[in-house]
Amino acid sequence: MEFGPCCIYYCLYDFAIKLISFVLKRAMTSKHKLDGRHHSIIQLIKYIVWVIALVFCLKAIKVDITFLIASSAALLVGIGLGLQNVFKDFISGIIILIEGTIKVDDIVEVEGIVVKIQEISLRTAIAISRDDKVLIIPNHKFIEDNVTNWTHNNTPTLFKLEVSVDYSSDVRFVEKILLDCAKNNDDVLDDDLYYPLIRFSDFGDSALFVHDYFLEQ
Repeated sequence: MEFGPCCIYYCLYDFAIKLISFVLKRAMTSKHKLDGRHHSIIQLIKYIVWVIALVFCLKAIKVDITFLIASSAALLVGIGLGLQNVFKDFISGIIILIEGTIKVDDIVEVEGIVVKIQEISLRTAIAISRDDKVLIIPNHKFIEDNVTNWTHNNTPTLFKLEVSVDYSSDVRFVEKILLDCAKNNDDVLDDDLYYPLIRFSDFGDSALFVHDYFLEQ
Protein backbone atom coordinates (compact mmCIF):
# COMPACT_ATOMS: atom_id res chain seq x y z
CA MET A 1 0.00 0.00 0.00
CA GLU A 2 1.20 3.48 -0.85
CA PHE A 3 0.57 5.93 1.96
CA GLY A 4 2.38 8.82 0.25
CA PRO A 5 -0.71 9.92 -1.75
CA CYS A 6 -2.78 9.80 1.45
CA CYS A 7 -0.47 12.32 3.09
CA ILE A 8 -0.69 14.54 0.01
CA TYR A 9 -4.50 14.33 0.00
CA TYR A 10 -4.58 15.12 3.70
CA CYS A 11 -2.42 18.24 3.27
CA LEU A 12 -4.41 19.40 0.22
CA TYR A 13 -7.79 19.02 1.90
CA ASP A 14 -6.58 20.58 5.13
CA PHE A 15 -5.35 23.57 3.12
CA ALA A 16 -8.64 23.68 1.17
CA ILE A 17 -10.69 23.80 4.40
CA LYS A 18 -8.58 26.62 5.83
CA LEU A 19 -8.74 28.56 2.55
CA ILE A 20 -12.52 28.18 2.23
CA SER A 21 -12.98 29.21 5.87
CA PHE A 22 -10.81 32.29 5.38
CA VAL A 23 -12.52 33.36 2.14
CA LEU A 24 -16.00 32.82 3.53
CA LYS A 25 -15.24 34.78 6.69
CA ARG A 26 -13.73 37.67 4.72
CA ALA A 27 -16.70 37.74 2.33
CA MET A 28 -19.27 37.85 5.14
CA THR A 29 -17.25 40.43 7.06
CA SER A 30 -17.08 42.74 4.03
CA LYS A 31 -20.88 42.59 3.74
CA HIS A 32 -21.36 43.16 7.50
CA LYS A 33 -23.14 39.83 7.77
CA LEU A 34 -20.71 37.98 10.00
CA ASP A 35 -22.80 36.02 12.48
CA GLY A 36 -23.14 32.51 13.87
CA ARG A 37 -24.35 31.16 10.52
CA HIS A 38 -20.88 31.29 8.95
CA HIS A 39 -19.65 28.86 11.64
CA SER A 40 -22.39 26.42 10.62
CA ILE A 41 -21.53 26.74 6.92
CA ILE A 42 -17.82 26.18 7.55
CA GLN A 43 -18.56 23.19 9.77
CA LEU A 44 -20.75 21.60 7.10
CA ILE A 45 -18.11 22.21 4.41
CA LYS A 46 -15.50 20.54 6.63
CA TYR A 47 -17.56 17.36 6.91
CA ILE A 48 -18.20 17.22 3.16
CA VAL A 49 -14.53 17.82 2.29
CA TRP A 50 -13.29 15.19 4.76
CA VAL A 51 -15.69 12.58 3.36
CA ILE A 52 -14.32 13.28 -0.13
CA ALA A 53 -10.77 13.11 1.22
CA LEU A 54 -11.47 9.75 2.88
CA VAL A 55 -12.80 8.30 -0.37
CA PHE A 56 -9.72 9.43 -2.30
CA CYS A 57 -7.38 8.11 0.41
CA LEU A 58 -9.04 4.69 0.31
CA LYS A 59 -8.68 4.61 -3.45
CA ALA A 60 -5.06 5.67 -3.17
CA ILE A 61 -4.23 2.67 -0.98
CA LYS A 62 -6.09 0.35 -3.40
CA VAL A 63 -9.11 -0.32 -1.19
CA ASP A 64 -12.20 -1.42 -3.13
CA ILE A 65 -14.86 0.91 -1.70
CA THR A 66 -17.76 -0.88 -3.44
CA PHE A 67 -16.75 -4.25 -1.99
CA LEU A 68 -16.15 -2.65 1.41
CA ILE A 69 -19.65 -1.13 1.49
CA ALA A 70 -21.34 -4.31 0.25
CA SER A 71 -19.54 -6.58 2.69
CA SER A 72 -20.31 -4.33 5.66
CA ALA A 73 -23.99 -3.74 4.81
CA ALA A 74 -25.29 -6.26 7.34
CA LEU A 75 -22.92 -4.94 9.99
CA LEU A 76 -24.07 -1.38 9.33
CA VAL A 77 -27.71 -2.43 9.74
CA GLY A 78 -26.91 -3.95 13.15
CA ILE A 79 -24.93 -0.91 14.20
CA GLY A 80 -27.74 1.34 13.00
CA LEU A 81 -30.30 -0.46 15.15
CA GLY A 82 -28.08 -0.22 18.19
CA LEU A 83 -27.16 3.42 17.67
CA GLN A 84 -30.49 4.89 16.63
CA ASN A 85 -30.19 7.88 18.94
CA VAL A 86 -26.67 8.63 17.72
CA PHE A 87 -27.78 8.59 14.08
CA LYS A 88 -30.80 10.70 15.03
CA ASP A 89 -28.41 13.29 16.46
CA PHE A 90 -26.27 13.16 13.30
CA ILE A 91 -29.27 13.77 11.04
CA SER A 92 -30.51 16.54 13.33
CA GLY A 93 -27.04 18.13 13.24
CA ILE A 94 -27.05 18.17 9.43
CA ILE A 95 -30.53 19.74 9.40
CA ILE A 96 -29.46 22.42 11.88
CA LEU A 97 -26.29 23.24 9.92
CA ILE A 98 -28.20 23.48 6.61
CA GLU A 99 -31.26 25.39 7.83
CA GLY A 100 -29.39 27.70 10.19
CA THR A 101 -32.28 27.85 12.67
CA ILE A 102 -29.75 27.47 15.49
CA LYS A 103 -26.38 29.19 15.06
CA VAL A 104 -23.24 29.83 17.08
CA ASP A 105 -23.73 32.77 19.50
CA ASP A 106 -27.53 32.36 19.47
CA ILE A 107 -29.38 32.70 22.78
CA VAL A 108 -31.85 29.83 23.07
CA GLU A 109 -34.11 28.36 25.73
CA VAL A 110 -34.09 24.57 25.96
CA GLU A 111 -36.15 22.74 28.60
CA GLY A 112 -36.52 25.97 30.57
CA ILE A 113 -32.78 26.75 30.57
CA VAL A 114 -31.48 29.83 28.73
CA VAL A 115 -28.07 29.19 27.13
CA LYS A 116 -25.69 30.68 24.58
CA ILE A 117 -24.56 28.34 21.81
CA GLN A 118 -20.76 28.06 21.68
CA GLU A 119 -20.28 25.29 19.11
CA ILE A 120 -22.40 23.05 16.89
CA SER A 121 -21.05 19.71 15.71
CA LEU A 122 -22.77 16.86 13.90
CA ARG A 123 -23.90 15.08 17.08
CA THR A 124 -24.06 17.68 19.85
CA ALA A 125 -24.08 21.39 20.56
CA ILE A 126 -22.00 22.96 23.31
CA ALA A 127 -23.68 25.80 25.18
CA ILE A 128 -23.03 27.90 28.26
CA SER A 129 -25.74 28.86 30.74
CA ARG A 130 -26.20 32.15 32.57
CA ASP A 131 -24.35 30.76 35.60
CA ASP A 132 -21.36 29.72 33.42
CA LYS A 133 -22.18 26.03 33.33
CA VAL A 134 -21.22 24.21 30.14
CA LEU A 135 -24.03 22.10 28.67
CA ILE A 136 -23.65 19.43 25.99
CA ILE A 137 -27.01 19.20 24.21
CA PRO A 138 -27.88 16.37 21.77
CA ASN A 139 -28.90 17.89 18.44
CA HIS A 140 -32.24 16.09 18.31
CA LYS A 141 -33.39 18.29 21.20
CA PHE A 142 -33.43 21.28 18.83
CA ILE A 143 -35.50 19.36 16.27
CA GLU A 144 -37.99 17.42 18.41
CA ASP A 145 -38.51 19.72 21.42
CA ASN A 146 -39.94 23.21 21.62
CA VAL A 147 -36.98 25.60 21.53
CA THR A 148 -37.14 29.38 21.87
CA ASN A 149 -34.44 31.20 19.90
CA TRP A 150 -34.23 34.71 21.32
CA THR A 151 -31.81 35.93 18.63
CA HIS A 152 -33.18 34.25 15.49
CA ASN A 153 -34.24 37.53 13.90
CA ASN A 154 -32.65 40.95 13.98
CA THR A 155 -35.57 42.77 15.62
CA PRO A 156 -35.34 43.78 19.30
CA THR A 157 -36.69 41.26 21.79
CA LEU A 158 -39.15 42.39 24.45
CA PHE A 159 -38.52 41.24 28.03
CA LYS A 160 -40.77 41.60 31.05
CA LEU A 161 -39.52 41.71 34.63
CA GLU A 162 -42.08 41.38 37.41
CA VAL A 163 -41.35 43.11 40.72
CA SER A 164 -43.43 43.09 43.90
CA VAL A 165 -43.20 45.98 46.40
CA ASP A 166 -44.84 46.70 49.73
CA TYR A 167 -48.08 48.73 49.79
CA SER A 168 -46.31 51.45 51.76
CA SER A 169 -43.66 51.93 49.04
CA ASP A 170 -43.39 55.18 47.08
CA VAL A 171 -44.48 53.98 43.63
CA ARG A 172 -42.82 56.91 41.86
CA PHE A 173 -39.53 56.09 43.54
CA VAL A 174 -39.96 52.42 42.58
CA GLU A 175 -40.59 53.49 38.97
CA LYS A 176 -37.45 55.65 38.98
CA ILE A 177 -35.28 52.86 40.40
CA LEU A 178 -36.50 50.34 37.81
CA LEU A 179 -36.01 52.80 34.93
CA ASP A 180 -32.50 53.66 36.12
CA CYS A 181 -31.60 49.97 36.35
CA ALA A 182 -32.80 49.36 32.80
CA LYS A 183 -31.18 52.46 31.31
CA ASN A 184 -27.83 51.76 32.99
CA ASN A 185 -27.67 48.33 31.34
CA ASP A 186 -25.71 48.54 28.08
CA ASP A 187 -27.73 45.70 26.54
CA VAL A 188 -31.08 47.48 26.99
CA LEU A 189 -32.23 49.76 24.15
CA ASP A 190 -32.98 53.33 25.21
CA ASP A 191 -33.77 55.77 22.41
CA ASP A 192 -36.74 57.58 20.84
CA LEU A 193 -38.09 54.37 19.30
CA TYR A 194 -37.28 51.79 21.97
CA TYR A 195 -37.24 52.68 25.65
CA PRO A 196 -38.04 50.95 28.98
CA LEU A 197 -41.58 51.18 30.38
CA ILE A 198 -42.89 50.63 33.90
CA ARG A 199 -46.50 49.50 34.30
CA PHE A 200 -48.59 48.64 37.34
CA SER A 201 -49.82 45.05 37.04
CA ASP A 202 -52.00 43.93 39.95
CA PHE A 203 -52.84 44.14 43.64
CA GLY A 204 -51.47 41.21 45.61
CA ASP A 205 -52.34 39.99 49.09
CA SER A 206 -49.49 41.92 50.63
CA ALA A 207 -47.73 43.67 47.75
CA LEU A 208 -48.14 45.67 44.56
CA PHE A 209 -47.01 43.96 41.36
CA VAL A 210 -45.13 46.09 38.85
CA HIS A 211 -43.86 45.08 35.40
CA ASP A 212 -40.67 46.48 33.89
CA TYR A 213 -40.75 46.20 30.08
CA PHE A 214 -37.52 46.64 28.13
CA LEU A 215 -36.05 45.62 24.78
CA GLU A 216 -32.69 44.12 23.90
CA GLN A 217 -31.14 43.77 20.45
